[in-house]
Amino acid sequence: MSYRLHIIMRTDMKSMNAGKGMAQAAHAANDMAAEVGGIAAWEPSLVEWQNQAENFGTTLVFGANIADISAVLDDFAGRDACSAEIIDPSYPIRDGEVTHHISVVTCAWVFCDEKVWQESFAARNLKLHK
Repeated sequence: MSYRLHIIMRTDMKSMNAGKGMAQAAHAANDMAAEVGGIAAWEPSLVEWQNQAENFGTTLVFGANIADISAVLDDFAGRDACSAEIIDPSYPIRDGEVTHHISVVTCAWVFCDEKVWQESFAARNLKLHK
């Protein structure tokens, strides 16, 4: 099997610059490792993934709007996969001279075998993040 971490990054947030996107992707990867690592049945898959690509695991990042992220998560809920949305509880939004910190979904992740990913109509329509 070929397990991969698929991160789906929001592209419909003007404030999501490259640096914030990288931070959110790191949050997603950390969340995935903690979540999947805590499920005994998934631990061998996580170890297999971690041993890929010079011990980094294969990770693909896709771009999507919030509706597409919801559709992907709904689609994978009934599949042989682990998935979750990432909610940043203190995402910074600048308004003039004031920075507000809000709770917002910034991205999501799906950990599964690549064949399972390809079977998903919602995931198949996503494009790699630019």
